[in-house]
Amino acid sequence: ASTKDGPGERTTVFFKGCPLNCIWCHSPENISVSAEEIPSETTKELKKIGREWTIDELTERLLADQSTFMETGGGVTASGGEPTLQAPFVLELFKRMKAHNIHTALDTCGLTRMSTLDQLIPYTDLLLWDIKTVNPDEHERFTGLDNGAILNNLFEVAEKLRKSGGPKLWIRTPLIPGATANRNTVWEIASMIHEELADIIERWELCTYNNGGKATYEKLHIPWQMSGVELLTAAEVEELHETIHKFPNVDKLACFSGPLRSA
Repeated sequence: ASTKDGPGERTTVFFKGCPLNCIWCHSPENISVSAEEIPSETTKELKKIGREWTIDELTERLLADQSTFMETGGGVTASGGEPTLQAPFVLELFKRMKAHNIHTALDTCGLTRMSTLDQLIPYTDLLLWDIKTVNPDEHERFTGLDNGAILNNLFEVAEKLRKSGGPKLWIRTPLIPGATANRNTVWEIASMIHEELADIIERWELCTYNNGGKATYEKLHIPWQMSGVELLTAAEVEELHETIHKFPNVDKLACFSGPLRSA
């Protein structure tokens, strides 16, 4: 269960496989599309990460929480990894959820075919769109790929939403020390939202760095590139927030979440 991936109390379904390789990824077990094995925390046996579900199995599991969704205004979020890599399954899942009046949210990095988004959007109530930085060189350095297609898709989706309505749109930005948690990056994203998106997005979430993935990196024998990086302090976050104050139409959309370090 989750209260962070959309409104209300939700069940988030994590789909394995991601086209990006963010240096701060807190879910490295979801980068590969294949199931992986790691040592169990309680026994010497290996524990499998990831399993195959049939659409009927997953539907039954999710419908068990339907009353909670209805009581809290929650629903189901498809996340990852990148859920659009398994778009046919997500599409059928969302169709089934909407048949039961369950709210659906798609958490995406935006790196997918526009035709895929066109298929999913009619059955999606909320789009959670990750924007790490608008600088293409920085994006490639931090994630392995530039952000040209991500931004083009975002602007095209925004234009379609202006014309036809559709799902609500939230932008999500990770605040990573040494990468995106700086005034220039935040200012550039705020400026882009001000110029291109302020009329169409409902919320801009700025999520502070979470170092909770370290243990998983060790178990997967993947180098932890964020070793020694500390959480942000409240003062550091407020300094970044001050940058957004220059854009009143964006400032009212911005909200901050995530762990902080005591000063």
